[in-house]
Amino acid sequence: MRFDTFLFDSVELRLELGKEGVSPKEIFIDANENSLVIKVQNSGYLRTLLDTNKLYGMIKPFETIWYIDDDQLVVNLKKQDPELKCPDIMESWESLTAGVAQLLRGTSIYLAGESTEINHKIARELAVGLGYTPLNTKEILESYSKEIIDSWVASQGCDAVAEAETAILESLSSHARAVVSTLGGKHGAAERPNKWQHLFTGFTIWLSQSKATDEESVKEETRRHLQDGLQGYSNAEVVVKLGGWDANYSKAVAQASLSALKHLILSDKNLPGKKSLYRRLGCRGDWPDIKPPSWDPSTGSDASSPLSCIEGGAKWLVNKLKGKMQKPLLELLKEYDMAIGIFPRDATNYEFNEETGKLTVYIPSVCEVGYRDSSVLRFSTVVTGYLEKGKLADIEGIKTKVMIWVKVTAITCEKSKLHFTAGMKKTRSRDAYEVLRDGVGVDKF
Repeated sequence: MRFDTFLFDSVELRLELGKEGVSPKEIFIDANENSLVIKVQNSGYLRTLLDTNKLYGMIKPFETIWYIDDDQLVVNLKKQDPELKCPDIMESWESLTAGVAQLLRGTSIYLAGESTEINHKIARELAVGLGYTPLNTKEILESYSKEIIDSWVASQGCDAVAEAETAILESLSSHARAVVSTLGGKHGAAERPNKWQHLFTGFTIWLSQSKATDEESVKEETRRHLQDGLQGYSNAEVVVKLGGWDANYSKAVAQASLSALKHLILSDKNLPGKKSLYRRLGCRGDWPDIKPPSWDPSTGSDASSPLSCIEGGAKWLVNKLKGKMQKPLLELLKEYDMAIGIFPRDATNYEFNEETGKLTVYIPSVCEVGYRDSSVLRFSTVVTGYLEKGKLADIEGIKTKVMIWVKVTAITCEKSKLHFTAGMKKTRSRDAYEVLRDGVGVDKF
């Protein structure tokens, strides 16, 4: 069998007839939108040349043309979607991985569901097939915390683990061409519909085991769960129901996932571009109804509106008029019992509101600072946080390197120790951060 796609609006299939002298009367073709059956009469019985109900792309059955060319049967199938590139006539693992990789345009995939093991197995299959990078939040969390997930859940609870995974997902949201397997069960971030802010940057496939015995029961079960909104998968783009689980059938589950994903993207080819826009605007949680770039998620208002600009300008002017001589940043940090080296040496400009405790530090360029304990911090050009005695909280603009870059949300000083919170708490020696160091420029935060 040979398959050609040289025609824009159709595909051509060539099948060997196996013997000369076959007449058109001996050829039987049954074409439907998603299926194709081709048979030839041979010595009194019908021989099947092709029988599939899984065509890669939908066709126009009434526009099917066929003819005999020497010892080959040539079948021309008109595509319903002329722009769809068909790697093969049938939907297979090879055709799906090749075709979906093009449709995704670099958008990452997230695997979620009740089982961490199943998520991991299917993610590996998809990553290999698509040529994507496999990432595993369980491995990242355990590597960072030096503690297995089960003991972490036992000591700190499910919510603490979910918060930590949310921080990891935030860092991974900037990655393209990755397949990310997430934690399954109640301690996974995906189980919580309000933790999907960064999962929305990619296509999420929810893998769910079902006790339903037939296809209609499965559909009804899915509809019921979606209506109830109790499951995290109410946010997922694709739901794959499993009648059971056997690791030997991982590729079959992965293939079903790709098939569903293909149909989703073909229903709206703008989805990958929309995902990219959502990521570039900062993953503000406004999926799928993306707001204008000036929209402020904290207030729900458009920050570029004339009223907002006037109010902001007036507040700035009043603060300047009532201000007093600003002390150096080093002295401010000492006064609040913070290590003076938590910012780069050239971070000297800042604003501090004593009433609210909000600190804004301006850094000339995006940079990284390495410390003598081998830890590394990466700084954006603007770092904000709330400063109190021995603590800088609600930080925006600092990351630290684990296996990947993760966002630092708080720094706490406790005698000779510094505690960095990046989803989970990491303790480092305070001495390493009591020396000012130069930042090394990097391309992006």
